[in-house]
Amino acid sequence: MIKNFKKIIFSLALIGVGLPTVSCNPLAQFYNQLSLTETSEVPFELVNDKEVKINSLNPNYIFKNKFIKIFEHKTNKESYVNLVNIFQQLPQFFDKVRVTRSRKNPGIFILTNSDYNSPILFSINENRIYFNNMDHFDYLKYITHNPTIKNKKIKIEYKQRHITKNYKYFDLNEYGMNIYEIEKNIFMPFSLFNLLFISPNYLSLYYNSKQMYLLDFLLTEENRLEEINTILDRYNPMKHRQTINERLSVYNHLKFVFDNLYGNRKEFLIKENVKSFEEFFVKSGLKERILSTDPVIYMEAYIEFIHKHINDLHTTVKHASYFNDKDYRISGPDISTKKFLFSSKLSKSNHANKQILESKLKNGRSFHKQGSLEIVNGVAFIDISTFSLDTNNTIYDIMQKNMKIVKKRNIKNVVLNISENGGGNVAEMETLAGYLSNEEQYIDRFDNVTQEIIKIGIKTDTNEDSKFDENDGYSDINWHLIVSEYTFSAGNLLTKIAKNNKNVKVIGKQTGGGMYSIMPIILSDGTGLIISSNNGYTSSKLKQGDLKYEYDNIENGVMVHTDYDYADFFNYEKISNEINEGKI
Repeated sequence: MIKNFKKIIFSLALIGVGLPTVSCNPLAQFYNQLSLTETSEVPFELVNDKEVKINSLNPNYIFKNKFIKIFEHKTNKESYVNLVNIFQQLPQFFDKVRVTRSRKNPGIFILTNSDYNSPILFSINENRIYFNNMDHFDYLKYITHNPTIKNKKIKIEYKQRHITKNYKYFDLNEYGMNIYEIEKNIFMPFSLFNLLFISPNYLSLYYNSKQMYLLDFLLTEENRLEEINTILDRYNPMKHRQTINERLSVYNHLKFVFDNLYGNRKEFLIKENVKSFEEFFVKSGLKERILSTDPVIYMEAYIEFIHKHINDLHTTVKHASYFNDKDYRISGPDISTKKFLFSSKLSKSNHANKQILESKLKNGRSFHKQGSLEIVNGVAFIDISTFSLDTNNTIYDIMQKNMKIVKKRNIKNVVLNISENGGGNVAEMETLAGYLSNEEQYIDRFDNVTQEIIKIGIKTDTNEDSKFDENDGYSDINWHLIVSEYTFSAGNLLTKIAKNNKNVKVIGKQTGGGMYSIMPIILSDGTGLIISSNNGYTSSKLKQGDLKYEYDNIENGVMVHTDYDYADFFNYEKISNEINEGKI
């Protein structure tokens, strides 16, 4: 994963949206600063429902006796929150926040950080939210789990940037959502706040009408999913069925997610020959089922939509709604053709290499283990089966240990086997990319909501001198990558980065793809989804001149230099001989 980069000065020219033109140097001169004073008043459309305790299942964020006020919409019963209340209750969670009001247009409120950067404009009269960069919603204090980053062994910095000057907006009128303001406090749907301010940080707020939980997607993926499911089931007091109006709110929330934040939106609509997700839901008959008040029916509709129609390896139904029986379990991934093929490719690879791996085991040789090093005919083979973060054995730890042996033995050919690497933590992948060359490696990060693109430079401190220069990396090594259709997501991106280097050859099968980062979503009925987000990642060489909104699409994979059979992926005898003979 790449954490959203922030603290960048933006041009705030609001062009073509009927808003005042402003400059950020300094923004404060144009606005009256408002203190974050919480009001006791409630908008007419809402009722003051309750205060709920917020609990954290992420050890990096501890909330002691913190309570969030929940308001209920009188018509559709949707939960609303007051931004001022949340920011005041969770100062250890959010960076300092300011709320200002436009002097020229009293109906516009501007949310910024303490430096008046990252502005979000709430137009109360239009019922719209304006922004020119999705990073503007990132007010969370950044805490990293990765020792490589903490110990400053990797440098990641902006090199070039293309940003739109026009403000984009979310028109909430299209989704039956509303924002309200009273006494300079902004009220918005809880589901929308969760989506825009929390989800991009791989976190989610789970509210089951009794308590609220902060979930960490990365932690739940690693080892705590069953524990967390038990906790969430235990606090599941909702026994009644939702009303038609409540189901309509959930449906609109689902549409908002896929209309605005789904990375493969354009390709999906073309494939389905529709102009919008509303048209697709009607055409497919899914709308009626999603609007059903029967939780079994609408869960089956979600599963069919995500696993059959979206059919995207990064997008899945994670857990059922608040209203499903606590024993209800998600089923149906087998209807996804991509997931089926993905699993079959891994099975095919394992079967093809079974005899070789068993032979290595009998001979006491290392095999198929994360970070294992095997030297065959003077060629070093390093298995990197995952980019999941192991704080006790990071990619930096693995490569430092193995490259010391490579240098000591004067080995000039190194093979990285990532054929069974389904992705993981992008910072771990970036660390590995820094070993491929003395030159800086590059990632192109683009946002298909705002048409922004950023070229990011990467350097790893491979010689451990606390500097990032031409003495880091190994241009004198002939690198080879073994990849397959199972090489996905971060592994797919590493393959694209590697191909930009003259001293790297890629062998195997075309990679499995996966260009977009993931985003956890909690729908307003409690259903948990993971989607391919609006943030995509690819790679290209650094060019002179201004950066344009252009990128190499690797969603469906990266081609190899030399095709290899699955049966040979772990046949290091054959691969080393062909490398030494100059065949690959």
